Amino acid sequence: MSVALDMVGIDELVMAKKIREIMESAYTSTPEWELIPDYKVMLDAVKLVYKMRSWKPDTQINIANIFWGKGWDL
Repeated sequence: MSVALDMVGIDELVMAKKIREIMESAYTSTPEWELIPDYKVMLDAVKLVYKMRSWKPDTQINIANIFWGKGWDL
């Protein structure tokens, strides 16, 4: 993923600026066309920042479930 981002010229600073812009300008409208802050989008942006800082993979596999699980007898 980092190779692809480097090829198109996107670095961490560009991503951080865009996430901040999304956090600050997330608005939605009510059925009466009244603008209100979109807290879900803001929260998702904050979650993305913490996810990027953690450096953990998106998927984690418990090795014990592979070798000693009932369906994975080798």
